[in-house]
Amino acid sequence: MNLLRFAFLAVTAIAVAPSALACSCVMRSAEERVAESAVIFIGTALGTVHSDEEGSDTVYTTFKVKETLKGPAADEQFVGHPVDLGGNCGVNFDEGKEVFILASAESPEAPLRTSLCMLAGADEAEIRAALKTKKSAP
Repeated sequence: MNLLRFAFLAVTAIAVAPSALACSCVMRSAEERVAESAVIFIGTALGTVHSDEEGSDTVYTTFKVKETLKGPAADEQFVGHPVDLGGNCGVNFDEGKEVFILASAESPEAPLRTSLCMLAGADEAEIRAALKTKKSAP
């Protein structure tokens, strides 16, 4: 009987584990996303390199910037993000694909970072409207 109970628990744990490890993002308004982002831009992914840190799931993607909506204007931006490993809030950018990016930084000198949670549900028109509202506010 104990063996049967153990087998049931093991199968249940395996079935439940993927959902327990799933990425969970808190949906935020466009205004909150604008406030949290150091840089917002539209750009094309040029390439991605892996972090030098052993065991890190962080990668860095270089983007050719088409339009800067917030933050310092630059021809290119280098953005760190977790690679998508299926449940870790990571994101992958296809080389040559144009994307809308919201990125934060812990300090002005720190590298830019983004994640699935920053990007999920971000609507470009709503972000643009929030930026316009923020600029016109006293």
